[in-house]
Amino acid sequence: MILKPDYQTKPLEAWKEAKKFRANHFQDIVTARERGKLLGVGMIDFWHSIMGGIDGLLYYTPEAWVSNIDIDPVLATRCIEAADARGYGRDFCGYIRLYYGSMFADVNPFGGPFPSPDLAVTQSFCSISGKWYQPVAEHLGIPTFAIDRPLNLPWRPLKDSIVDYLASQFHQLIEWLEKATGREFDDEKLIEGTYNMCRSQVLWAEICQLNQAVPAPLDLKIMYGLWFPTIVDSANPEAVSFYTALKDEVQDRVDNQIAALATERCRLLHDAQPPWHFLRFFRHIQSYGAVFIGSVHIFNMGGAFNRDENGTLVPKKDPRSEGITFKSRDEVVRFLAEWDLTNVLYETWDVQNKIETTIGVTRDWHADGVIFHHDRACQGLAFAQTEVKAAVQKRLGTPCMSYESSNVDPRDFAESHVIDSLESYLEGLGLSRL
Repeated sequence: MILKPDYQTKPLEAWKEAKKFRANHFQDIVTARERGKLLGVGMIDFWHSIMGGIDGLLYYTPEAWVSNIDIDPVLATRCIEAADARGYGRDFCGYIRLYYGSMFADVNPFGGPFPSPDLAVTQSFCSISGKWYQPVAEHLGIPTFAIDRPLNLPWRPLKDSIVDYLASQFHQLIEWLEKATGREFDDEKLIEGTYNMCRSQVLWAEICQLNQAVPAPLDLKIMYGLWFPTIVDSANPEAVSFYTALKDEVQDRVDNQIAALATERCRLLHDAQPPWHFLRFFRHIQSYGAVFIGSVHIFNMGGAFNRDENGTLVPKKDPRSEGITFKSRDEVVRFLAEWDLTNVLYETWDVQNKIETTIGVTRDWHADGVIFHHDRACQGLAFAQTEVKAAVQKRLGTPCMSYESSNVDPRDFAESHVIDSLESYLEGLGLSRL
């Protein structure tokens, strides 16, 4: 059928800045050695303001690093097979498995040798994340530090003992960083970095909230590109400037009904990470007038939300906006512990909380359907998806679909099967190709 566009659309002006931020980040990594910098590797959702307290230490994450590899199926397969040969198989975390393969095979997607880090940090919140860097440390002979992140649930009061436990580990991390790098930790950088990190996360949450508008000003594929600064370098003042400008632009699109998709007539929520080697998945639905308006994953990882008793996500207030003035390292560290322990993403490790959060997002973002990615490569985000799917269908009556794949391993993606299932689902929603 031919459908006349209902909405105006135009390119996003902030997209060029997002690409520039990303390019500069990876250029900094691959040129760190020649510029006399130290490299630290760690998790994508780590505490950037703490890592920024060591002068001359560049922090990067394997999740972002391997995204440059996974867009090339041949290169990705080479790295995955290198990890397979060392015993890290399909049941292992996909991101770190691909990172191991990049290290073992000496692969750098930008050319040159693999950028070996000088130290590694991680946190234990998933089934294996606390052990992520043990093989890296053994292979490269570098020190590693792991934080044991406790779980807090929103219906339980935040106990001082839990805050104390996490805050004490932050103090230990700072001392360890000084010892591992031989450099003094700068508390002023920690303070300013914390203001920036929290502001970046709040701005991203507010931008995600704007996508509740009909038509959606952003689609999920472009949101993954815009998401980059807050997950890799949120303590950077350039990230704050980027998100400040982006929020203004997205607000303008909402005010003037400028759509990500001019023919929007169906809104879909995606659960968990996408298959990074097949991002055309997100564009394919547009030929049916459908648009992905977000994901619980992308909202809460890098975003700062609170969740009320109805599952509604509400952006937090950052400390500078609240008039909070940090006067000591201990004050900042304790604030960071409290800020993190109320992160909605980690609260969804609990089944009932994941159900309530997903139902709230489906309702509040006006989703007509939810698509669940049963990701073989990420047990954390695939956790309890069948229970969540059943609850969404029963309580909201929202049609759902599931597909099985891997976010990093192209060998585990059956394109024709997934696309056939997707098209059948869209037709079941009453859509036809435009």
